[in-house]
Amino acid sequence: MKAVNYAALPIVMRVFLMDFITHLPKVCDFEAILVIIDRFLKYATFIPTTKQCSAELMAQLFFKHVVKLWGVPTSIVSDRDGRFIGFF
Repeated sequence: MKAVNYAALPIVMRVFLMDFITHLPKVCDFEAILVIIDRFLKYATFIPTTKQCSAELMAQLFFKHVVKLWGVPTSIVSDRDGRFIGFF
């Protein structure tokens, strides 16, 4: 019998879901949480932030906590919050 070399299948789609949890009690100047979920792995990342988080700050947080660990996603799914459709 001939040996067969198997290769791991690449993950074709890296889809991340993003949303905010707001109106939380203020702790260390944070009153909101940016929630980012890897749709394939079901891995959630919770990032403390403020309610006034701008699109620029959100992009910085996304790169620091997600892209650095998991790479650039294929797509990002979110609601139509103004921060998500801003200059991201």
